[in-house]
Amino acid sequence: MMKQKSDKPIYNYKNKISLAVLLIVIAWFVYTGAKKTKINNDLYKNGQMAKANVIDRRRVGGKGIERVTYSFSYNGQRYEGWVDDDYYKVGDTIQILFLKENPSINGDKKFLDRINE
Repeated sequence: MMKQKSDKPIYNYKNKISLAVLLIVIAWFVYTGAKKTKINNDLYKNGQMAKANVIDRRRVGGKGIERVTYSFSYNGQRYEGWVDDDYYKVGDTIQILFLKENPSINGDKKFLDRINE
């Protein structure tokens, strides 16, 4: 007796949905990583240098990462930023780079120097 060919598709409906969700998650991670890289490159190449004051330092996450928050003023307005590193203490004055057209986009100069070496 010959086996009959199955009419079932190779991928059923659940597999198609799972694959679509997986592709969306991967695309989101790629997009987010590329966007952050573009912002960091733009800051490094076009950023305006300023001094900022470290205003807070705390542990975040389960691995004991130290997050340092800093603030600076530009055109009479106060902005904040943060960096995940432990070489700064509250009260330190640090150098940052920010975009003149959007000062809320800013970053620690030491960090940007290090990732652009």
